[in-house]
Amino acid sequence: MLGCAAILLAAAWLSTEGERRVSLPGVGVLPETCTLYSRWGLECPGCGLTRCFIRLAHGQWSAAWKTHPLGPLLFAFVALQLPLAGSRLLPPRALAIGPLAASRRLLERLVNWNQWILLGLMAGLLLRWVLKMLTGVG
Repeated sequence: MLGCAAILLAAAWLSTEGERRVSLPGVGVLPETCTLYSRWGLECPGCGLTRCFIRLAHGQWSAAWKTHPLGPLLFAFVALQLPLAGSRLLPPRALAIGPLAASRRLLERLVNWNQWILLGLMAGLLLRWVLKMLTGVG
């Protein structure tokens, strides 16, 4: 849960400059973090996700989609981890009564399907990357 919160806070704090650069306020442009891109000029399956998350956190929906089309789904997945983890911290009785009772089943299903959703998103990243490498589009 703390890792997901840190990702979302970092996305809100960082900013993008130009097409590939990420900057930290008060520090400036950060160095390239993708080894595959910096050494060989090839994008990895996750290239663009950091910039996409930053753009989503700043409300730049169209720019985020153009940066990485699967980024919004991954961003939503990361954001969804906070209430899911928070629901596990509540006593079971808190989810059995009141306004949270109606969403209890949904939370239980999401917790059970969480790993499968993540695997599906990872498979989507790999598939997009392979298609992009073969066709140059994406």
